[in-house]
Amino acid sequence: MKKVIKKMVAALLLIAIGIVICGCYFKYEQSKSEKVVEKTGIVEVKSIVTRNEVEGKLKAVEQAVFYSDEWTVHRDEEWVKHISDNVPLVGGARIPFTKSTVSLVCPGVTKVGYDMDDIAFAIDDDSQKITIDLPEVKVLANYVKCEEITGEEHESFFNQIKGEMYWKLISEVEQEGLKQAEADGIYELAEANAKVVIRDTLSEFNYQVVFQ
Repeated sequence: MKKVIKKMVAALLLIAIGIVICGCYFKYEQSKSEKVVEKTGIVEVKSIVTRNEVEGKLKAVEQAVFYSDEWTVHRDEEWVKHISDNVPLVGGARIPFTKSTVSLVCPGVTKVGYDMDDIAFAIDDDSQKITIDLPEVKVLANYVKCEEITGEEHESFFNQIKGEMYWKLISEVEQEGLKQAEADGIYELAEANAKVVIRDTLSEFNYQVVFQ
């Protein structure tokens, strides 16, 4: 009976030693990614957030901080030949039967966002705070959806509408569409959206995220 008890005690001791060794190893591994801050005699354990970790998170949400605004521009345009077009010294009277017109409805989109490499940030491990400094919002794309243009065209045989005339008109429409998007507050909305996305993404670090 005594031999059985001795074996049981020895087994329990081995188990206890194993638990102690495992616990020590866990503490050792944990200490690699944590630092101990002593304040007024109290030991406080805080996790460290590295710049690489923050940069990785910001890069991962680059597409999510893009913001777009759709707009529609109504544009009427006419092209008429004048006598002065070919003879500069003559007055600017219109040449009959040379009037060509278009009346277009042009839908388009403006996309803005940030280059995440341009975002500056600072990490304060003591106060557990990440401070973000957002750059200016950039226009990433601004274009007319040419396949969705609708309208009417009346073309004079004596003044046919050329491709460069249309492209010049489209370029002007795009600038007008950009102004509409700016009037809708696209830059401010993009900034607000970016702050929400970035704050949510970095919240897993359990650090306070503030914006300058």
